[in-house]
Amino acid sequence: MITPSDHMRLTDHQKTLVHALDDLLRAYPLNIQYNEICTISRRFEDDLLKILKENHDTVYRADFLAWTYCHYKVTQHFKKCLKLINKKHVVERKHRKKELTRFLSSCTAFYENCINEIIIGSCVFQLNPVLQNWLWERTRATLTCKTQNYLSPASFSKRYTEVLERIYQCFIYLGDIARYFSILLNRPAAYERALKYYHFAHKTFPGMGMHCNQMGVVWALKGYTIISVYWFSIALASEIPPKAALVNLLGQLETFYKRAYDNGFCFGSETTALLFVLSDLLLKQSKNLDSYRCSRTTLKSLISQFFNSDISKSRSLSGHELYCLSSFICNLRNRSIFRSNESLHKVFIHYIAWLITQTLSCNRNIVEHKTSLSRVNIYLPSLKILVIHILEHLPSCDYIDQRQLKKLSLSLLEIQPYFHAFDDPLDKTKLILLEDYNELGLHPSLAMTAKTNYEDTYLPPFLDEIKQSKFHPLLDAKIRLQQVLEMLKLIL
Repeated sequence: MITPSDHMRLTDHQKTLVHALDDLLRAYPLNIQYNEICTISRRFEDDLLKILKENHDTVYRADFLAWTYCHYKVTQHFKKCLKLINKKHVVERKHRKKELTRFLSSCTAFYENCINEIIIGSCVFQLNPVLQNWLWERTRATLTCKTQNYLSPASFSKRYTEVLERIYQCFIYLGDIARYFSILLNRPAAYERALKYYHFAHKTFPGMGMHCNQMGVVWALKGYTIISVYWFSIALASEIPPKAALVNLLGQLETFYKRAYDNGFCFGSETTALLFVLSDLLLKQSKNLDSYRCSRTTLKSLISQFFNSDISKSRSLSGHELYCLSSFICNLRNRSIFRSNESLHKVFIHYIAWLITQTLSCNRNIVEHKTSLSRVNIYLPSLKILVIHILEHLPSCDYIDQRQLKKLSLSLLEIQPYFHAFDDPLDKTKLILLEDYNELGLHPSLAMTAKTNYEDTYLPPFLDEIKQSKFHPLLDAKIRLQQVLEMLKLIL
């Protein structure tokens, strides 16, 4: 694995540029020429790219050097300056933002050029269609090797891994820059661009967890607490989890907890009430919450409130949020620091029992025409993730009643004929039986077995995209129904 300490070597010319840049930044708040900062930055970028183009056969971390010695420092400097400028000074503020826009645009172009050079120089596009499409869309370059060094198809060769890691980090930097566009320049649309760059990072190197952590940061900034903690938990469950993920997760839960205290522990939906219960269980040793802690009576009342909810009738239960919390619990249960949390384990068992019971009840109401078929969109995604978790931990899941699972399987088969809107065979649809194990916190062994058996190579969408109108609204429900049935066959 590539470590930063291996790539901190600067040429004499680069050192001169770095020293000149540092001198300019230290001069604040005296008369600073921001044009000079941008000029030095561009010269530093050009020098790094020149060396990168000449060193296709070596692992040269131009991206790391640029971020460490230039881009991050200058961005933080702009951030500090914008905070100190009085809001009444409109002209000066506008001028600084214009310079920051120019600087961040230059950073974006630099990392995109780095990715292009690495892809072409290493011929990695021959093994990764995603990178091949990236290169073609941006350069229309002829996809032929510039060197004679052809990469071995061995997916986990050292050379291939190093190249992918370099590209992965460039996508992370691009996502972070897009995030700065949104935060510092007040451009909300840039958040979507940041999520897309993190999505490319996942497609490049899914074993890393940093992109999931950064996506959690974006969703937290947008105010989506449930989605943000979902991504932080995925980062923790990844093969290479970032250290910041745990800090960010606990910080987000603590912020949510204090906000709930200010609102008198009143929640607008069952899912937010469940998140509060989980937050209380996970933060029970936090001394920061001593003055905000809710009483045990209130906590028991919230637990009862959720587990008395009815999927068939509830207007506020969101299938998407329920899926996020189901994944959240499963991912944390795979972490050693949470595995010994007995209270969390009890709630998890109760949650599984509740979801199975609700599924049976909802299916019965569908058959009897007492409720809409669209209700399956609420429970099927969560049911799928929990069945995967049970499947992963067999035979240790002795708390799962096999008879109840058999009953569940028969109940799902009973409602299957109601999906009559689709006459196409299932094999014409891209079946996502098991997503990438880093997405769900699963171990590689189970994921690889499932992928071998079902030829599953597709990953779920990372963005909360609106489905195109040409798709039937229950298409996703039908696919998930088939997935759950297939997984139950592996258990029973």
